[in-house]
Amino acid sequence: MLDLFAIATNNADFINKTFNETIANLSEPKAIEAKHFAQWVESKALISINLRLFVITEILNGIPYKNIHEWAQEQAVLSGRNKDEILRERLKGFYDKRMAFDQAFQKGECFRYGALNAGGLGLSNYGLYCTVLTHNFHDTLNHSACFSGDSLEICFSKSSTFDPMVLIKSISPFSHRHWLATSQLIADIDAAQQNDWSQLLISTDFKQYFEIIFIGEVTVNDLKCVRVSTEEYQQKQELMFASYGKSLSEPERAEVQDFIQLLRAVKDGKIQLETL
Repeated sequence: MLDLFAIATNNADFINKTFNETIANLSEPKAIEAKHFAQWVESKALISINLRLFVITEILNGIPYKNIHEWAQEQAVLSGRNKDEILRERLKGFYDKRMAFDQAFQKGECFRYGALNAGGLGLSNYGLYCTVLTHNFHDTLNHSACFSGDSLEICFSKSSTFDPMVLIKSISPFSHRHWLATSQLIADIDAAQQNDWSQLLISTDFKQYFEIIFIGEVTVNDLKCVRVSTEEYQQKQELMFASYGKSLSEPERAEVQDFIQLLRAVKDGKIQLETL
């Protein structure tokens, strides 16, 4: 089995060299701007994980965040069903690639997946609640790596065959994330206003982003903030207020209770909530 994080570490010199060569080929003003962008990514970009509201509630209640394998194992124990069947149902068309990728690496079933985020709602196609992890969390990670995109897209051929050799050009240790991002985005940095740089790290169509893979427990103490769209926040508020005067369905009532727990945690200073 492959060691993903050793591959990332061994790729550090290549990532550094690529960044320096990229800068050397630019005019002086563009080189200064690119270096500024790299510094901005290093200082501002954190790991974010997009989650559903009930998962946020679990974390607030002291249950560490579970990856897909841990979640499926718990469901198997509780239901008596086969873990693999649960994974197939949950992952649907992504099952084969997810299993092929995770099983190719040492401790692959312990991997947690996030994105490099310096503002915005993250990969909201995965979950409407963007949990941003603290600086201290990623500074103390022993196992972390950064991909220039979605690993399930990068590391598989058109025939869906896993190709680990692609890793050499696409992965860096987390410590080199700013150099990887700058080299990959060099054609877009000059044209973008600094206020829009966060959209370079995660594009609005989610086709461009930098995936972070790490091993480590995520608890409420590791959450810097939770970001949610103003629209989603207002919808939950309306649903909560509607519950005062009319009957809600069971799923709606469960959502209201989860939302109330989130608001209580904000009020008690356990977590910061940002609406965008």
